[in-house]
Amino acid sequence: MRIYKVSNEKDKLYFTNYKRIDEEIVFNEIKDILSKNSLIKIGDKIIGPSEDIYRCSISDQDFELIFDIDYGGYIYCNSEEIINSLEDILNK
Repeated sequence: MRIYKVSNEKDKLYFTNYKRIDEEIVFNEIKDILSKNSLIKIGDKIIGPSEDIYRCSISDQDFELIFDIDYGGYIYCNSEEIINSLEDILNK
């Protein structure tokens, strides 16, 4: 699985869909990888009109795992350090 950042959005990680499969499948693969990591806690699903949001944490730092029905999945966090840690975990 490859994750990438956009240079002007240091608070988000996006998922690459090389196989051009359904974005929800890619999102669920990311969620599965994160849930298998003992440092990461995946919270309950919050269903919105256009997004599903999971409030998560790693090392007592919060982040959000988001699936947007129009644009696919991504991770949002205010901490660049946490974004970098998640990028390392997901790009293994």
